[in-house]
This record gives sequence, structure tokens and C-alpha cells, in this order.
Amino acid sequence: MPHRDVVSWTAMISAYAKACRPQEALALFDAMPMQPDEVTMVSIVSACTTLGDLATGERVRRHIDSLGFGWMMSLRNALMDMYAKCGSLPEARALFDGMTVRSLASWNTLISAYASHGDLDNTIAVFYQMLAEGNTVKPDGVTFLAVLMAYAYNGCVEEGRAMFNAMQQGGYGKVELTVEHYGCVVDMLGRAGKLEEAYQMIEQMPIPSNAVIWGALLGACRTHGDIDMAERAVQELRNLKPEEGGYYILLSDMYTSAGRIAEATEIRRAMNERGVQKTTDTNLSSLHTRQAY
Repeated sequence: MPHRDVVSWTAMISAYAKACRPQEALALFDAMPMQPDEVTMVSIVSACTTLGDLATGERVRRHIDSLGFGWMMSLRNALMDMYAKCGSLPEARALFDGMTVRSLASWNTLISAYASHGDLDNTIAVFYQMLAEGNTVKPDGVTFLAVLMAYAYNGCVEEGRAMFNAMQQGGYGKVELTVEHYGCVVDMLGRAGKLEEAYQMIEQMPIPSNAVIWGALLGACRTHGDIDMAERAVQELRNLKPEEGGYYILLSDMYTSAGRIAEATEIRRAMNERGVQKTTDTNLSSLHTRQAY
């Protein structure tokens, strides 16, 4: 391009940031010959978040303040997320508390930050603060997923079950239940050893299950040594992801630990016959969630 304006530079910086190439985004930002705008800075904060680079993030924040952009909600939300994912929750909370107006993303960012760090007390406190101020912003599926994750991580089965039941019955308004919500409850029940209840929940889901949710159940079976339930989970996983070897290997190891050598050998033979990939890095014990805001 013979002439590039701030939009041109920002488009490229944003592209690098979204493509998970944060170093290139930052290098382009440093070479930028004109003053950035707030859209540019959101992408740069995102790049720092991807890197987990708190020092650079602090430098970027000072630059944001010097430009007079520090009051902008989109930038404050991005900075909150950056601080939280870099492990600096007090800074994230200070930004939140300093906001006179908060969007749904503001609330979800802080609630999810506490939940991802296993801080149940603050997760619940901010959630109920949100409900108390719910005339303007109401919780959505992302909010509830974060709270359910906190309950699951802390073993609060009754509280998590009560919230999920209230969601199903419309107690919090209209919230679309997704496979991630069901999966989080399955993970919660599995961690607590309530494997049959977790299995029945998957079977009775009104939406299709997936390999992640069955993998969470299988991981719980490994933790609690329930081979019979593990066999049921692996049968479902065979149908969903027949080429994945991690499930077979886990069941084989469970058979071996239980002294059932013949069955372990049979699993390995079936893997070889079917040409299954012998991967072992499949995450079977936790659920990966996406923040859709």
C-alpha cells in the first residue's frame, strides 16, 4: 500500500493478535508511525494476554492512560482479562471496582477470572452483586458456566445442582443451556464420585453429547476406579472418535491396575487392528470452555 492510515495498521495488528501471533502484533505496533486508536490498543492488550506478559501489559496500560483511553469500557475489559490471565487478580478487581458503568463482558470477565483460579467465595460474591444490579445487566450462559465451574472445582455438588436445576426451570430468566453447561455438571458429579448420576445426565440431555463430555466422565472413572462405567464411556467414545487412542489406552491401564491382564491385552490388540492413533494427551478430566464475549 502506498499510503497506510491507522485503520490499515490496526487491521494487520488485529489479524496477528487473532491468529495467536502476538509477537508480530507487538512488533508491528512498535513500528506504527502514527498514534493508535482504541481499537488498536484492544488488539495489543489481547496480544499481551496471549503471551502472558504482564510487564509488557503494564507498559501498554500506561500508554493507554497517556492517550486518554483509560476510561473506555472495551479497553478496561481487555485489561481486566489480561491481568486475570497473568495471575494478577487484585489489579483486575481494582479496574472493575473503578468502573462507573459495566457491561455484561465486564461482569463475566471478573466472575470467570475468579472461577478459573478456584476462588469460589469471590465468584459467588460478584455473581450475586451482579444479580442485585440486574436491572441493567443480566447474567447469560457464560456467567452461569463460570459459576458452575467454580462449584465443580470446589466440590460443591448440592449448590451446583441447585443452580443448574434453577436454570432449567427458568429461575434466572431465559438462559440457553449448552453442552458446556451439562458437561460442567457431569464433571462436578464425576469429581464427587457420583458416576451413575453423571451418566444418567448425559443420557437424558435434550441436546447431543460430544467426546469432551464423555471424556470428562471417563476421567472421573479413572479417578474413582470404576471400570464398569469406564467401559460404557469408552463405548460411546468409540462411536464419536474411533480414531482416538487415548481412551483405549486409559481403559487398558485401568484393566492392568485391576489385574485384568487379558482384557488389557485385548484392548491393545483392538487398537492395532483398527489402526488407532496411540495418542495419550487427550484431556479426560476437565472441560475446556470458550468465553463467547
